[in-house]
Amino acid sequence: LAYGFQPRLDEVSVEGIRTLQGEDVAYAAAFGYRIKLLARVAKSGDEIEVGVAPTLVPMSHMLASVNDAFNAAWVKGDMSDYTMYYGRGAGRAPTASTVIGDIGDIARNLAHGETRYSRAVKTYGEGTLRLRPAGEISSRFYLRFGVVDKAGAFGEIATILGRHGVSISAASQKDEKVRHGFVPVVVLTHEAKAAELDAALAEIKASRVVGDDPVKLRMI
Repeated sequence: LAYGFQPRLDEVSVEGIRTLQGEDVAYAAAFGYRIKLLARVAKSGDEIEVGVAPTLVPMSHMLASVNDAFNAAWVKGDMSDYTMYYGRGAGRAPTASTVIGDIGDIARNLAHGETRYSRAVKTYGEGTLRLRPAGEISSRFYLRFGVVDKAGAFGEIATILGRHGVSISAASQKDEKVRHGFVPVVVLTHEAKAAELDAALAEIKASRVVGDDPVKLRMI
């Protein structure tokens, strides 16, 4: 709607919440963040960034207070700066309202002799804009590792991150208890490209200084 550009669904980077655990919610809160499932759209030059992912939002941000059946859209305009649109997005009545609206659109089109689907998004931007590859999108990241309980293990993780251009802004061992030989360690990074971070995480996993796959969440 904003840029007249409609990517194919299989081109959009989508990350769910299956890797999240209650400890991630607690760790995020300790750093002053809440975890929200965000869809993002942004334009940079002739490229459009599109994606959906659980994201750490500062508690001071208005989106951090959107809970339960409510949804919100946070928009930055060239002249209007930031605005937020907020309302119910789930539940029986809001869902019924949307369905009835769709039925009304179909009935109106049929009444005017339209039998084909009318696209809601006018793709005036297609041909002049392109989708930015997911790996080229930059963000700050929250990382949670189960680190082997031995001297130098975290140092090796930091070295690998640095080798791939990912710098650490904060790190904390959030739980002194060793679980199955691994210690939970949380890292917040400075802004980095997703592809560079993914390459670093693959090398970290191969180094055998961590247990399960690291948890990776975006931050704003």
